[in-house]
Amino acid sequence: MKKTIVLLSLVSFSLISQAADELRASSKKARKEISYVITGEKSYFSHDARIIFNRIRMYMEDGVILTIPMRNVDAYRIDGSVFHRLPLVDKSGTDRGTALLEFVAVRNDLNLYRYSSMDTRLGCCFEDNRGKTGIYLVYRGDKFHVSVNE
Repeated sequence: MKKTIVLLSLVSFSLISQAADELRASSKKARKEISYVITGEKSYFSHDARIIFNRIRMYMEDGVILTIPMRNVDAYRIDGSVFHRLPLVDKSGTDRGTALLEFVAVRNDLNLYRYSSMDTRLGCCFEDNRGKTGIYLVYRGDKFHVSVNE
């Protein structure tokens, strides 16, 4: 009788722990990061957003699929990467328009951004520890401060 009770308690404990593990796994899938897109005066939020060619496609919770051209995007966050539209300045200080730059780090009111380009007119190209190659630029707020050369 005692052996049966111990055996039943062990079986029920294993079933409960297995169910708890499955619940944890499903909650991790459900807790996907929230992505956002800022265009002019509007902001959009979604759990599922993707970059497809020159557009961002957002799948809203109510079933609507929103497609936004990149030229209209001022900032976005998808898969943990944050991008801001900022002015590009080349080596000689000439304004080259704007581009979406990936936010890397911040320190003392200076923001470090990476521009995915191999255009040496803009600055030196570097490769980081993740294997991403690009030009690194420092901004104070939204104003260009200095390019990383070494």
